[in-house]
Amino acid sequence: MQLGAHTTLELVSAGVSALPEHYRDSTDEFFDRVRYCILENLADPDLSSTDIAQLNSISIQYLHKLFSTLGLSVSRWIRKQRLNRCRTALLSGSRQKSITEIAFDWGFNDASHFSRIFRAEFGTTPRSLQMMAREEHSESFSTKGGILSTDELF
Repeated sequence: MQLGAHTTLELVSAGVSALPEHYRDSTDEFFDRVRYCILENLADPDLSSTDIAQLNSISIQYLHKLFSTLGLSVSRWIRKQRLNRCRTALLSGSRQKSITEIAFDWGFNDASHFSRIFRAEFGTTPRSLQMMAREEHSESFSTKGGILSTDELF
């Protein structure tokens, strides 16, 4: 099975590289627009391949073909982008939002599922990452003397 997937990916890559340069450039630009569209709608938990295809006036099959060049499905790419946004938010060291709020802000709708796939993707739990970031933020704050003078504020 793995060999078949690898062979398919090589064939797709060869097909793309065999295209005329101007066609590849326009395809790349279009693919960038599709990815931008997804990123603009990333927080929508109901975002689907159908929605993305409709927003870009393309077929679902063509959408999947575009993403096959990355070796990912559309849904897997969306999930990776959401996980990366959540990771960035957790690393900010902010105490403003809970892990669940961060996950829901980026389109997840089940905290347990989010925690499981986050750990699978990054090798650590969201809570551990958030605690580590907060500790680093705290240490960084305390090494700067803690309280800022009015001169440092402006």
